[in-house]
Amino acid sequence: LDQMQQQMQGNPALAPSQSKQPIGKPRPEIRIGPDPKHLGHAPNMPAPTLKREGDFVINRRGRMKLTPGGNYALFVFDSDGATLGDPPMVLVPCELLELMEKQVQERGEQVIFRISGQILSYHNVNYLLATMVKLDVDRGNLGK
Repeated sequence: LDQMQQQMQGNPALAPSQSKQPIGKPRPEIRIGPDPKHLGHAPNMPAPTLKREGDFVINRRGRMKLTPGGNYALFVFDSDGATLGDPPMVLVPCELLELMEKQVQERGEQVIFRISGQILSYHNVNYLLATMVKLDVDRGNLGK
């Protein structure tokens, strides 16, 4: 026990750092995630609400698009009667996103996917962690 106490005395705790910024001055805003204008909604439609973290997207149809500059991949949902106003979600980097990117490179941006995954929320932006992705066939106006 004495030996352990001597080691603790030779290794003192770190002192708190002193901020170089005055207390009353606001810190600059740090930009995290894509520009909100890329996650917008259709004109004349009510602004969509943020989805809860932990909710799931199940077997939804849509396309993968890159934000200008290519920094983020978005999943743009196809609208249907029940979910007309769902805004695009940022896709969390993972192996499934990598597979989606390869498909888009090979087949073009009009590739349609079916996706399931979990919704995450960070700095007032929804992210989608894909757990299942498959290609969907565009049947045009032939129905389901």
